[in-house]
Amino acid sequence: MVREVAPEIIDHIIDFLQDDSSALCCCTLVHPSWLPRSRFHLFRKVSLRSRPSLIALHSVLTSPRIQDHLRCTRELLVEHDVAAEWAELVPELFAPHMRELESLALHDARFYGTAPHAPLFTSIASLTLVSCVFRTWHKLQCMLCGLPRLRELCMVAIAWRRRNAPDNSDPPPGNELRLRALHVEDVASGELCDLLDWLVSTASGLEATVRSLRLIPRDLKGWQVSASRLLVALGRSLEHVEIPIVRIDGDNLGLVHNTRLGTIRLRYRFSEPCARAMARISAMVNTIASRRLECFRLDIIFRLDLHSFNIERELQNFETDTVWARFDASITAGIFNNVKEAWIHLEWHLRESTSVESFDRAHRAFQAGLRQTLWERRGILKATHAVFNHE
Repeated sequence: MVREVAPEIIDHIIDFLQDDSSALCCCTLVHPSWLPRSRFHLFRKVSLRSRPSLIALHSVLTSPRIQDHLRCTRELLVEHDVAAEWAELVPELFAPHMRELESLALHDARFYGTAPHAPLFTSIASLTLVSCVFRTWHKLQCMLCGLPRLRELCMVAIAWRRRNAPDNSDPPPGNELRLRALHVEDVASGELCDLLDWLVSTASGLEATVRSLRLIPRDLKGWQVSASRLLVALGRSLEHVEIPIVRIDGDNLGLVHNTRLGTIRLRYRFSEPCARAMARISAMVNTIASRRLECFRLDIIFRLDLHSFNIERELQNFETDTVWARFDASITAGIFNNVKEAWIHLEWHLRESTSVESFDRAHRAFQAGLRQTLWERRGILKATHAVFNHE
């Protein structure tokens, strides 16, 4: 005689399948008692990848049972198709039914409409925008200010056609925009400056609410002053930062104001002679003022695929002890005593004509320099590398 399995155990088994939509669909057909829990996980994360999928989901909204499950939706992914601009319809159609939505991701969406953004998804705490284009910068500002619970913002390769609103209205103040994490990647300098300068004036900057900041700009120049202003505004609140190496001067103070950083990740792409590059890296490292620092990572990118990079000339600099002595002097300061993990990642981009011998010499010379550092002697340095070939 087979005993009936307790519902709690069945629910627990189905919970293990929450990320496997195919398995969950099969579970809905096993037994009526399996249906509620399976549907709960199926609707917990909803993906709309085309206009037909939008229409299909909207067509079943008349079902009270479907409406109940949509109230459990926590994540919504919208991937725009190139046939029509329908992403702007999503908030109006589904916000009344997804009242507990926490995460919204928009990929390849186009916001070209002239109507003001309606702040319907007020429960969202995490927003991701990837390859999205807005009619104006003002429209994006209104979207962000319409999400009073927004805490995590990720923007990759976004843009807008015009900077000002059609009626030249003032930008929203952002009095309720209190971000805790900001990630901006592959955004042009002009748009990045607009974003960072505006954030300084919002509650995120005025109240210094951001704990994690990650900036990976598309361009090497034009954004440093705006980034420095934001770093100064965030001050002691910042705990994690990932930014490129910047030139330290009167307008760029580096990380001197961020005295509670626990993790730092710096990026540098070689675009100048090695000695000058290492001096720039050391100058940035010298601005670190956090005694709470436990993890440090430096990513160095070598663009040997560019014809302007003379590898033979730079090899001589790699083998010069004084180049590494300056960097080692920077990390021997007492501020780095609590560092437990140090990572240095070398990313090599090679062109087809780059000889294997030249690359091997460069790599060996760089590794020899790393072995001179204090972190290597302390046994906390981890060096990794990746190689990319370009035609």
